[in-house]
Amino acid sequence: MKMSKKKMTMAIFCAVFFAMLLFIALYAAVFSHDEQKNVEELPTAAEFPIGTEGNLRQYQDPDAVKSLVIDCYSLEETHPEPETGARPIALSVVSQTERECTGIDDWYYNNKLYLPMIGMEWDMFFDDDYIYRWKEEYDHPSLIICDRRTGIQLYEVVITTRLLANTANNAYLKDGVLYAGCIGQSEDDTNTNFMFAYDLENDRLLWRSRESTYSSRNFIVKDGVIICGFGGTDEPDYIYEIDLNTGEILLETPVSSAPHLLVESGGQLYVNTYENDYVFDMS
Repeated sequence: MKMSKKKMTMAIFCAVFFAMLLFIALYAAVFSHDEQKNVEELPTAAEFPIGTEGNLRQYQDPDAVKSLVIDCYSLEETHPEPETGARPIALSVVSQTERECTGIDDWYYNNKLYLPMIGMEWDMFFDDDYIYRWKEEYDHPSLIICDRRTGIQLYEVVITTRLLANTANNAYLKDGVLYAGCIGQSEDDTNTNFMFAYDLENDRLLWRSRESTYSSRNFIVKDGVIICGFGGTDEPDYIYEIDLNTGEILLETPVSSAPHLLVESGGQLYVNTYENDYVFDMS
């Protein structure tokens, strides 16, 4: 029996229509499976160190956050007697080159360096135990400290220091003691540009380093030593090594201009300064 042209057209249309329905059904099933798989594969708080204020509010008692204010300008230089003194880390120059990059970001990425930062704003970072984030207030920024494993906020510390310097991994919490720095609001400020150690649980200063020893965007903690930088117009330019337990200066290494950023990589110390970039062997 011969099928008419009209019936043949209708049969083809129906076949195409049902084929499209089948394709849509299969695609929806696969997409749904992939979405479920993606949800199941999302890292837990313990695996992924980024927390947000939004998810913190869902399960955290705000009263459990310890809030403090550290007035850097009232801190006087003080040093406890050490049980055992730290040893300085010898730095030997591998290279010193004139800056070719236009900014710190270029130097950082061009040299394939790594800092434990989160995001692109240079205001959030982490270490083995904690996540740190600066809240933007120019003359009295707040440092938010969260447990890296759970994401729960532990502290909010207001520190009277210049926010322009709070743009890298420049805080370190260990056994309830916060290690950080104070930078003056202007060149006329006195009693500024130093490192300090503060007992957050007992709200007391443990030590404060000598003035004019810290102005870099970050510092490094290694083998009981804080490595940081200081310099500026009409100021001597040095990399300083400070005893983590006492705040005493262990070693001063001169550089050509003010150190901005310090990164340890492969047993070497990379230092970006105003005029030159350095690489040091560390021993």
